[in-house]
Amino acid sequence: MKMFKNIVLSLLILSFTACSGKNSLFSSPDDYTMMVNTLLEKSAKKMLASVGKDEIILVSNFVETSTLKSNTKLSFILSDLLKNRLISKYGYQIREIELSKNFKFGKNGFKVLTRDVNNINNAIFNSDYVVSGRYAITNEQLILFLKVINIRNGHIIASSTLSADISDETLELNKPIKSKQKIEIYQPMVL
Repeated sequence: MKMFKNIVLSLLILSFTACSGKNSLFSSPDDYTMMVNTLLEKSAKKMLASVGKDEIILVSNFVETSTLKSNTKLSFILSDLLKNRLISKYGYQIREIELSKNFKFGKNGFKVLTRDVNNINNAIFNSDYVVSGRYAITNEQLILFLKVINIRNGHIIASSTLSADISDETLELNKPIKSKQKIEIYQPMVL
């Protein structure tokens, strides 16, 4: 009987100890695939109701919220994971765009930044929707944001956010890439 009480007491102590840690959605802060999948799942119901499988979706690179630039390894990893998931799970056709080069979010909505009609047509021909990701890093957390936007009228179709504990790996991946590295290794192909 005494052994049974000790086991129960030990289990109770372990239960309370497990609850006292940081409250993070993910067991590993570096599980970027799971983070992107969860982020997309949160928006999927509304997105699937509005965006047909035959639609071509524009997908921008994830950008850091304060600079709106995508010149880090972290932004490219998150973007590629998002594109892969949209294709493999949902079967969408993806057209990649560089958000900071061709488009901008302003107080009046989503804006195209070029006057070159051919550039606009190549980027958004037959596309009504863009999936745009942003991220922020605080002292303790990586916060991801995802928006599905109708680019014809500026309406946000779906939006989701999540956060995970920050790690040394995340901080390292968020360092800006030198220009030479970006062109040789990380520059996305824009269709």
